[in-house]
Amino acid sequence: METKRLLILHFLSFCLFQTSFGILSNTTCEDTNETDCQSSIGSDIKSCFDAAFQYACPKSCGVCDAKCTDNNGACYRDGVEECFLPHIAKACRKTCAGCDECEDLISIEFCELYQNQCNTDASIRYSCRKTCGLCKSDCNNAYYDNAVCEEYKARNTCDDVLRSSKMKEICKKTCSGCE
Repeated sequence: METKRLLILHFLSFCLFQTSFGILSNTTCEDTNETDCQSSIGSDIKSCFDAAFQYACPKSCGVCDAKCTDNNGACYRDGVEECFLPHIAKACRKTCAGCDECEDLISIEFCELYQNQCNTDASIRYSCRKTCGLCKSDCNNAYYDNAVCEEYKARNTCDDVLRSSKMKEICKKTCSGCE
């Protein structure tokens, strides 16, 4: 009886720990505040292109079925530099090229509305990789902002001994030229 009670206590502790760090946060896929989410989307559909908003309103933005997501709303705002930290790379799988899914992160209807801005808006590329045509080639940057990849290349980060392999995953097109 004591063993069973201890096992249940360990399981509950594990669940609390995982939820606290956002690892299980997407399993239920509920909006933090459905009324606020619906209201924000009603006044500006483009709210769903903001990664922090996607994290707070996954159901309203259509994020629930995505296979490759970040488990923290701050991942999008963190720089590539953060991806070299193992705990960040694990929590920010999408941003840090930790998964190889080429999909639209949010509802396809939202992506199609803003498809004409794929080349000019990094948040749309982040949210709508498939709609933006980034799945047609194996030679694309996994990181959503090509300008950031160019900055890192200019600083020779692509060739840095300690960082080159991860940089070639994150900024594949920019760093390796996909030869």
